[in-house]
Formats: sequence, structure tokens, C-alpha cells
Amino acid sequence: MLPTLLLPKLLLISAAASASDTQVLTYDLTLGETPVGTREVRIRHMGSPETSQSRIIESYLDLSAQVAGTRIEMQSRSSARVAHGRTSFTSSSKDTSGQREVQARLGTDGRWVLTVMEGGQLTRSHLTADEVDLTSLDLLDPERHAPLTEGGTVHMLAAEYGTIMTGPTRALGASKLRIGGRDVDVERWSWTGEGGEMVLSWSSEGLLLAYQVDFLGQRLVAQVREVPESRNWAEIDPNTVRFGGGSAVSEEEL
Repeated sequence: MLPTLLLPKLLLISAAASASDTQVLTYDLTLGETPVGTREVRIRHMGSPETSQSRIIESYLDLSAQVAGTRIEMQSRSSARVAHGRTSFTSSSKDTSGQREVQARLGTDGRWVLTVMEGGQLTRSHLTADEVDLTSLDLLDPERHAPLTEGGTVHMLAAEYGTIMTGPTRALGASKLRIGGRDVDVERWSWTGEGGEMVLSWSSEGLLLAYQVDFLGQRLVAQVREVPESRNWAEIDPNTVRFGGGSAVSEEEL
């Protein structure tokens, strides 16, 4: 269990929304051919396609694996908000390297304010628009993952660690995935950073249906069990959506 200090902020919604406005993706994680965990991602769409591009994305990852006689445990809880072209996130994670909380907010001037709590130490820094093209949570966003599919070199802010990873992208073309007993068309892209290659497969709606990453000398594969229904929009004013709850770093500090 993550300690209270590292629990992510709760997403508080001031208005009710129907279930159809939230797309849920449940990924099965395998290392080699061995199941090692799950990841659940919830994408809530707010407003309407004509008036709003506001979304809340929540990610819950749990991984447990035995690698070369060593037990690897990883937990990650992340929440991201996209509203009025701006984004912010909070991420709490625990793994063999330690536990940390990362928060970031993109300002109207295009600069990021980044706060990291790790080992009892809090550090705050600022990043320019040229230093960050997207965050690792943007890969889950139907709209904001676009910079990775535009080619060239991409600077990615790792939400789980608060570090910048840089590497080239490469189009792998159209393919099909077998999901829920049927073949689904996807577009595949590769991104290679300091930690190795990542292969990502998006649907025509921009949903990340599968990805592969280099992990401890092996290939970690994540694929959704079912493709969620097409998106809908809740009748919620994005201005009433806020972060709150018990966190080591308050959003006001950002």
C-alpha cells in the first residue's frame, strides 16, 4: 500500500455525469508470456465536442514480477486534467527505486511548473515549452498524444518520475489487434528514449489500445481486454472540476 503522504489527490466533480461519458480501458500486463499485473485507465469527457476539449484521465497500475530471482513490485496512481488547452497532473508511485509524488501544471505562457517529492525532499523547477512536447500521461489522451505521431524528436515528461526523456519517433504503419474476439484497426508508432523502445498502438478514435516497453531486459506488453464504446460528453462545466484531497503538495503550491 502507498503511504498516505503519497496518495494522489481525489478528483472531485461538482455535478453528476452519466456513465457513458467515461471510457474505461483495462490493460493486461505480460512480461514475456507471464501475466504480471493490470492497468486501468478512465477517460472522462466533459462539455461537448463543439464547446470543450476538457477531459480527466485517471490511471491505476499494479505490477508484480519475478525477474532473475528478484521480486519487482510497482504501484502507480495518476490523475491528469485537460481544460481550455492546458493540462496538469499529479502522480504517486512506489517501486524498487523508492516512492515519489510528482505534480506539474502547464501555464498560459507555455511554461511548466514541476514539483517532485522524493526521499522527504521537495524540489520545484520550471520547464519551457521547448523542453516538453508531451507527458507520459498524454499518451493515454485521445487528443494530446498527437506530438508523438508528428515525427521527429519528442521530449517526454515522465509523470511517474518528473524527468525528461528524449528520443526519435517512427511511424510503423497500420496494423490489426485481436481484442475481445475481433480484429481492430490501429496505427502503430515507435518512440525510443534512454530506457529503450516503446511501441504504441492507437485506434481511429485516438485510444491507446496496446503498448510495449523495454523493461528489465525483457518486453513488457500491455493490451486492453475490450475496446470501450465511443466517447460521449457529460454536461459538466470544466471550471467546476478541481483537484482536492490529501496530498503532500497542494495544487495551490504549484
